[in-house]
Amino acid sequence: MKIRCNNCRNGVIEHAESCAACSGLGYLGMSLGVGGEKGPKCKECNGKGKLVASEVCEDCEKGWMYVCDFCGVDLQDPDDNVCSTCEENPIAIELASPLDHKYLDGTRALAGRIINSNPKGVLVDLNVGFVGHFKSTFRYNRGSQIVVRLKRSISPKERGDNQTVPVVPIDRKNYRIVKKYLPVKDMTIEELRSAENNLGKIFGVISGMFDIPNGPTLFDITDKEGNTVKASIFINDNDKSFAQFNKNTVVCKIFFIILI
Repeated sequence: MKIRCNNCRNGVIEHAESCAACSGLGYLGMSLGVGGEKGPKCKECNGKGKLVASEVCEDCEKGWMYVCDFCGVDLQDPDDNVCSTCEENPIAIELASPLDHKYLDGTRALAGRIINSNPKGVLVDLNVGFVGHFKSTFRYNRGSQIVVRLKRSISPKERGDNQTVPVVPIDRKNYRIVKKYLPVKDMTIEELRSAENNLGKIFGVISGMFDIPNGPTLFDITDKEGNTVKASIFINDNDKSFAQFNKNTVVCKIFFIILI
């Protein structure tokens, strides 16, 4: 994949420093008083006040870099799309909650599903609140799987709530999908109440459940110590979530939750 180099502009790195001869003013001296005039232009910096040194960037080719579609390592041959490792074992990351932002650095292939495809562009569900977007004349089927790369990294401060981000599709049929999420420790409900961001993993039994009209399913989950917490699980299109669950179902689930 061809990407812009972050270290230079069009293959040239510029270093600027203040001109010592004129103290960065661009001219030599100034007459004081009303109507004071600047002195002669500094010959050292030609009146710019700074000196600029340029060098050729050794990391790219005229501002462009060629990286592996799947893992982002540099490629020596611009005709290649993947490195030798990914040629044998290409891996696409399926993002899951809780989100591990290191997989949003823009160097890795991400697995998603088509939300919509029309002449205005293609929308891709990246599973964690972010929606990829790219232009294409090819019409994709809704719900079909696709592998993409982010055009830019997404910072931890950015919150995914159907936020649209630019992506590039990867044209490859054979790859392996690996689900990744932020590792969290096993906790009891009491430990989870005091955990940072109420984030943790609990084992429990569904002791109660009911549906909110036009909303999510609510579950009462009881842990091994007999403590109970209410949890809501959201899925797309307001469908009823986990309809196969019933009372006494044993579950292990990672939660972003509001404790009631």
